[in-house]
Amino acid sequence: MKGLQQTFVAIFLAIFLFSSFASAHNGLVHEMEAVEVGQTLGDGKDGRVWIQWKGQAKEREIAKVIVKARKQSGGPDVYIDLRFENGAALDKGKQVVFKDNARKYGSWDLGRVKPAGRKLVLIAYNGEVFVETVTFEYEPLSDDDQVTPEKKLGSGDASFRSSSPHNRRRYGSRLNSAGVGSKLQDQVLNGCRMNKSMRKPSIEVTKVRKSEGLWSSKKRISGFIKAVCVEEAGYYESGELKHRFNFPLSDRYRREEFSIQSRGGEVGEIRVLLFDGQEKRLSVDGY
Repeated sequence: MKGLQQTFVAIFLAIFLFSSFASAHNGLVHEMEAVEVGQTLGDGKDGRVWIQWKGQAKEREIAKVIVKARKQSGGPDVYIDLRFENGAALDKGKQVVFKDNARKYGSWDLGRVKPAGRKLVLIAYNGEVFVETVTFEYEPLSDDDQVTPEKKLGSGDASFRSSSPHNRRRYGSRLNSAGVGSKLQDQVLNGCRMNKSMRKPSIEVTKVRKSEGLWSSKKRISGFIKAVCVEEAGYYESGELKHRFNFPLSDRYRREEFSIQSRGGEVGEIRVLLFDGQEKRLSVDGY
């Protein structure tokens, strides 16, 4: 039995050393980038803080994200998840649960995905969690790999206008909040935190106009969104954010109109994400 164990260990070490040699020989190294956070996250319920962590990774294929954190308040059902802005929880909806206050490491496998300009968002539920560090593990770069430049959000042929201009002046926009009174902004945020019965947003298409030209596959799609406490809203193609809508922050239900240009052959959809994590998606491919 002892001889069998020694043989197994020898085989394991041989495989490990060969893999390490091959990676070093090819110049392929997993790069680790650690970010010091030092922030308490919470869901804003029952007097807890309402904070989410958002961070920007490099425009490289991400293999894994590792979080070092500990619970500060809440019961055994406190957990955190990780997602891209406007997206669902990553790694098949993985949740890292904190049953006690001990320091814990949580990891999410991202499967070589690139950020494409999107920030990663870490969210805590049912309590407060103190995050110490977030570490990005990137896939190795080969000689042929090139870093994709970060795309500028909000560019392109899209428009979004408010049907309630007086509310726009009162609440302003999260993307351009200059001149908005901090007390009013705090009142709106507090109203969103206290709202425990948000309905899912609704997205309605009211008009579709195909572009002129025999071979053109472009089309102009217009409609409106009805929602409250919108965190983000925008138009995506093949999972990549193409146009971010300027949906004014409000703790009251609003009706906002949109108009976007869609290209044929792309998987296009409109997404709306609320502050409580609810999300609505509408595919525009069938219009």
